[in-house]
Amino acid sequence: MQLDTHWFGRFEDVFRARDEYGLSETLIQYNVRDKKTFLIDEVENPSFKYVPKIDVASHTRFFSDLRTEILSTEKNEVVQELYNQKLIQQIARIRMLIATIHRDDAEFYAASVELYGQPKKKYFTYVAMRVCEHARNTQMSGMRGAAAKRLLKIFSKIDTKKNTIDVSVLPPVVNGDEKVLTSQQARQIFESRLKEDGISGWRVVVDRTRARTHFSVSQQEKTVNVPNSTQLRIRKKPFTVIHAKAIAAHEIGVHVQRAENGARSPLKLLGVGLDRYMKGEEGLATFMQQQVEGATEFAGFEHYLAASLAVGLDGKKRDFRSVYAILMDYFLVVAPEHEDESAISDYAEKMAWRFCVRIFRGTTGRNTGYIFTKDIVYLEGNVEIWDLMTSAPERFSDFFVGKYDPLNKQHLSALQALGILPQYKN
Repeated sequence: MQLDTHWFGRFEDVFRARDEYGLSETLIQYNVRDKKTFLIDEVENPSFKYVPKIDVASHTRFFSDLRTEILSTEKNEVVQELYNQKLIQQIARIRMLIATIHRDDAEFYAASVELYGQPKKKYFTYVAMRVCEHARNTQMSGMRGAAAKRLLKIFSKIDTKKNTIDVSVLPPVVNGDEKVLTSQQARQIFESRLKEDGISGWRVVVDRTRARTHFSVSQQEKTVNVPNSTQLRIRKKPFTVIHAKAIAAHEIGVHVQRAENGARSPLKLLGVGLDRYMKGEEGLATFMQQQVEGATEFAGFEHYLAASLAVGLDGKKRDFRSVYAILMDYFLVVAPEHEDESAISDYAEKMAWRFCVRIFRGTTGRNTGYIFTKDIVYLEGNVEIWDLMTSAPERFSDFFVGKYDPLNKQHLSALQALGILPQYKN
């Protein structure tokens, strides 16, 4: 018997249509000229246009009214509180969207922090240490050398002596694998993973617009989305069979598998995710991807670097332009060694723009210290899942009962009280 069939049925469509990956993603529009004027320094910061995807007023009323009803009528206190927290989260996300529409960066950032937290000194210390390592390993001449010196001027001031994060825990990179040349080859690998995991009702869909650059899943449509062959061919790093299988482990082995298991569990809410489940979700997904292809760095490193610089963990808050300049230097330093200077510069420009757009999306990008903090969950979650797997590997199979955060004590105690998770000794 499922404990929340009545409540879940009331707003399943709303949750699935505006899930963790959907509602928070405001539509950022800019044309080629907007980007070009920024890159050639004609404007200090780029201009973004935001188009709301939902009727924010009606969604706010819906979630507020439903929360009031659940708090007054649901008899199971654990179920009541899980839904209460989920609805509080939904309302905060709409508040964040309203702030975007009103171009209120301070309110947007406050709501984002409520949902995802803010960059932490512990992780920035690790990031600073690794940036310094990259810079010191760079030949101090030419364009790269100048970038390395600028990075060291910023990051060598950070005290990294108390860093406790160790990259050596990651498995070695798997090299020398055959390339995936077409989207149909990728599709076959993903379909094999669905079959291997015993998942039915999901489709692997190849993008026909040539616009999609990454793989993703849609719970609402039950699709695994694959980029077009053209996008696979023009990737900077050759797309191999091993990488395709690693992404399948991430997208299907974690995101799809947890959604399916959660929907069949005693608590249907586990099919779409408990409140603030993303750190554990993405930490586990990247952990599983690393088991297949190895890694030289924890997931989400560049996202955390950009976010930490923007909010000023080194003592100076920054806007889009200021973060972009530092990321340019970072990507100049870490660009592939075999590239000529023109190619290296193009690579750094592309990557710095991409990561700045990600962390500043939802804001004007013009006010220092205000960002969308969602992407910090990748590094934090990846590091903490590795720590948990080192200390309590016996818990691994329990991670797949649904979409919850194994790192969240409130989630653990609630699911243990409902009999979905066992009691742990530690």
